[in-house]
Amino acid sequence: MRFLIFLLVIFTFISCTNEPIRAGNPYATTVAETNTNDSILYGIEDRIMRKFVNSMARNDISPIDELIGQLEQGYEQHQQNLFRYWQAYALFHKGIYHVQYDESRAAEKATDKAINLLQGLSEKTSEDFALLAFLQGFSIQFKAGIKAPFISAKSSKNARIALDMAPNNPRAYYVLGNNDYYTPTQFGGGEEVVTHLEQAISLARQQPNNPYLPSWGAEDAYERLIRFYEREDQQDKVQETIDRALQAFPDSYRLNELAGALSK
Repeated sequence: MRFLIFLLVIFTFISCTNEPIRAGNPYATTVAETNTNDSILYGIEDRIMRKFVNSMARNDISPIDELIGQLEQGYEQHQQNLFRYWQAYALFHKGIYHVQYDESRAAEKATDKAINLLQGLSEKTSEDFALLAFLQGFSIQFKAGIKAPFISAKSSKNARIALDMAPNNPRAYYVLGNNDYYTPTQFGGGEEVVTHLEQAISLARQQPNNPYLPSWGAEDAYERLIRFYEREDQQDKVQETIDRALQAFPDSYRLNELAGALSK
């Protein structure tokens, strides 16, 4: 998904913002407390994707809205932050749905709600900061030009907070690489795209599977890396990265679609 981010980046805003780093508090929801296949949080990332695909296929937002409502009910019942995390992630997909149908106001509303849910958490984990940073970057396409640099700075700052809390978080590296991809070259953009995205890919391979916790980021990192090499006209790197990506995600619709488009 391309973020429409064409902006000037205020690097001094990032470097001069000295927000204290928070301790990495674990989610209140533990695997022991929710270790049943019928828990709303079991396999939740795949469930969100299935609901999103269903909504797109039917041209009907109700499947994803239904799941968002169930996660809201789960939070109200248990007061556990992990419900909020996945509710924000589901709202992001609702935003994508509206973008696909050129409903920018509805997309902005869903994205802003997701951001507000994460910002409202009193004890944020590294994963919370990484998703918050990602959503802030995504939101820039809906904002007036003067706001864009500040939002971009907040996104990068929160991604770095996520790394300070958990240096092996692949999603934080993905966000930093994605942000650098969209930063204009005259402001230093593009210098760390490869480093950050390769780190995201490498760390994602090392993470154990957990049906309650996030695994997104690696497929996104491959896609962004391919697009970066294509933009830089490094065709040997394009094909090499496509081969690696399809080996890791052979059934990925968007990676196969991208590979087909670039081969024409």
